[in-house]
Amino acid sequence: MDPKLAALLQRVTELLGKLRSGSVTPTPPALPAGGAAPTPIHQLDELTPAEIQEIGAKYRVNMTGIVGTTLGRVATTLLFGNGVLLAAAITVMIVTGILGIESDLVFWLLTLAIWFFVMGNTYRVYLVAVPKLTGLITTNQFTGELHTYGTGLGLKYPWERYTRDDFIDLQADVVEKKSSFVTSEGITVEYNWTAQFTPFLPMLPLYVRTENRAISEGLAEVVETTFSGSVLAFAIEEIRHPKVVELIKRNLLRVLEGKPVLDQSGNEVTSVTLTDSIGYPIEVRFAIRVELATLGAPQYEKDYRELKMGSLKADQMRVSAEKFAKPDPATGWTGMSAERAMRQMNILNNEPGVTDESFTIDLTDRAKDAVGALGAAAGPILGAMANRRRQHKGTAQKGAKP
Repeated sequence: MDPKLAALLQRVTELLGKLRSGSVTPTPPALPAGGAAPTPIHQLDELTPAEIQEIGAKYRVNMTGIVGTTLGRVATTLLFGNGVLLAAAITVMIVTGILGIESDLVFWLLTLAIWFFVMGNTYRVYLVAVPKLTGLITTNQFTGELHTYGTGLGLKYPWERYTRDDFIDLQADVVEKKSSFVTSEGITVEYNWTAQFTPFLPMLPLYVRTENRAISEGLAEVVETTFSGSVLAFAIEEIRHPKVVELIKRNLLRVLEGKPVLDQSGNEVTSVTLTDSIGYPIEVRFAIRVELATLGAPQYEKDYRELKMGSLKADQMRVSAEKFAKPDPATGWTGMSAERAMRQMNILNNEPGVTDESFTIDLTDRAKDAVGALGAAAGPILGAMANRRRQHKGTAQKGAKP
């Protein structure tokens, strides 16, 4: 036998021996028993491959995490390439022997040409090319394991299969919602909020098993539960405070990580911890990273808004009445009782059931000076009262007997 061919066969035999002995492919970690408690989750980035496999087993998803180019895949690719080279060499040897060509240069040129042709046309057997912001899920045809590859080139086993649909977009998605909550005073408050989420690459098979609609509904459930637990602790006037808004945002992120919310004093409120039936938080359950993008200002229910506007209106009328009732010696304005001033404010604001039959005012020069001294708020008030008096006199004259 040709010594070159013999050396090539020996190399292939050595690689096959290593692959069979298990010295090339690492042994996967053993999965915990089905009834074992879930591993405590702190941050997604802290998960080990063994913990990812454990999570997958809980959700019946046979995933292994990010695999990339491992030693086993390198060895298998070399074995595949050497097999192609051996087949090409044998083919060339047979053809050149039949044709009577004994040139080593021709032998190697033809062998390498066949090798490059076959390897170039079968690259999908041993190589994956993943675009930017994309993940790829391959399926091991023998074990059923789901392997994940990130952006770039990677070597895979020939028995790992994938299609175009197995390339998963990793760009962020957005959930926009309006949610209603009740404060400690029983007043309903509405918040407009948006949350964005991105798939967590190492657990991509767990992410694709769930529709985006279910993820959106799950996020809304988390947000509303957290809001209810946070907003109930505050009075209506405290809701708009920046510290309260910051506390709500902080609690949302804590709940997404499976941690209990905090009250005003920083103590944990364990009753608002939100995990699924297995015991994992929503980020693990759906294999996503979540960030609360925006939290709008609270919007109060219609009855409370009308009550609040009425209260502000009453405060403004009270201030104007106090100015109007106060005497001003500099202008000679003698003022009036607070009760009568307030009644005039009610009349000017067309409050129902408020009348005045006895109050009159003569706009003498001294009264005009008093109006100017009372300021911009009192001037229109006195003018309007005088007009109402003149209208009353005009009506009496029209209805008088001749």
